[in-house]
Amino acid sequence: MPRSATLPSVNPKVVINRYDNPSLKDQPVEVIAHYADLDKDGNSYVVRLAVSGRTEAAVLAAVPLLDKMIVGAKIP
Repeated sequence: MPRSATLPSVNPKVVINRYDNPSLKDQPVEVIAHYADLDKDGNSYVVRLAVSGRTEAAVLAAVPLLDKMIVGAKIP
């Protein structure tokens, strides 16, 4: 059965969720960061940064890179 959990974020405007779905053989573990942004005309959209993989260890090893991308992003 799929499960999800909220993970800590380096930016309070970014929500990070972890999803576990063992029935998906190629990506049973996934971490997705979501945040709202604006284009140059003021239109809003949602940015999703995703890391998925076959093992929990591989996905969690990539989370620090996800954090670096969030720190480097210009989030309104």
